[in-house]
Amino acid sequence: MNRLRILGAFGGLLLVSVLITILGCTERRTPWTVLPVEILPSVPIPDDEMLLPEDIAAFRNGIVVADNGSRQALVWKGAGYRVSHLGREGAGPGEFRNMAGLAVHGLRGVVTDPRNSRVTILDLQHGVVTSMLPVAGDLADVAMDTYGRLHVSRRGSAGEPGIVVVLDSAGTALRTYGTYEPRNNSMANSFNNDVAIVAGAAGATWLLYRYRGVVEEFDASGTVQHRWTIPLPKGFNNDSAYVKAMDEAGNVVMIIRAPLATDLAIAGDGNVFIAVTSSDETLHTDLLVYSSVGEPRFKMSLPHLIRRIAIRGDTIYALPDIQLHDIRVERYLVRQASRGTP
Repeated sequence: MNRLRILGAFGGLLLVSVLITILGCTERRTPWTVLPVEILPSVPIPDDEMLLPEDIAAFRNGIVVADNGSRQALVWKGAGYRVSHLGREGAGPGEFRNMAGLAVHGLRGVVTDPRNSRVTILDLQHGVVTSMLPVAGDLADVAMDTYGRLHVSRRGSAGEPGIVVVLDSAGTALRTYGTYEPRNNSMANSFNNDVAIVAGAAGATWLLYRYRGVVEEFDASGTVQHRWTIPLPKGFNNDSAYVKAMDEAGNVVMIIRAPLATDLAIAGDGNVFIAVTSSDETLHTDLLVYSSVGEPRFKMSLPHLIRRIAIRGDTIYALPDIQLHDIRVERYLVRQASRGTP
């Protein structure tokens, strides 16, 4: 039996040709106050130190990048001085086979590793791996809330209820939550239930359904508090199929639907930043900023296509799409005075 071949990119942004050809939608317009973006120098990372960055998180005195090229969590302090690199490739203690999601709370980090079916806890202060917890399912993003609980996305894996499973510090599953919407094949199901997760105050979490363009806020018990839909970017059709068969047997498929948004982050003042792909004039990312209850506040246009974002203070850290841009960590400044409602 021939193996299924996939034309496109899974788990990230699609090829430019795929994005541009998804046309014919009706745009939903939201009045936004547009703010200029101040571009800061990129984090000074030596060549070949970061090979295939998958996710990024910021903590009180540095940033962490989950690098799938080296299978390491790379930690930088201050303006770019690397203090540690945690892990290596493998299935043993402190090793990774695939780094899918990354989150930080205080000086603790957590990385999802779907090929090893586990999450790994990091001590960022001392630069060591502290524990590994087994988790079943199609692991993706992760968050750590204010109570130290882990929220792990499983993309609605077959036989695993809920999109997100909540674990205590010992790895015991406490509950599941998320609005699961199944599709008729495993690939489309993974896309449709792919979420980015971020934790806020008092145990609250926000889910961004990347392909549906929906944001939900949950309280500490897993009850939906607020739900909103982001404006449909130009060139996107929210009702289109995810894949298209390229041969009669269906052994070769092309991914024909791109994510409406790629990531979200919570600022210290509670504003929710959502990275949305835009094809207006040039292919780039718009940051749509909402209040914690979904009220539109302002928009910032970044010059490049961005896959992942993190925020610390007034600084946005961003991983650009490596299909189109150099491998680097970009930085942008958000003025504190601009964060309130216009």
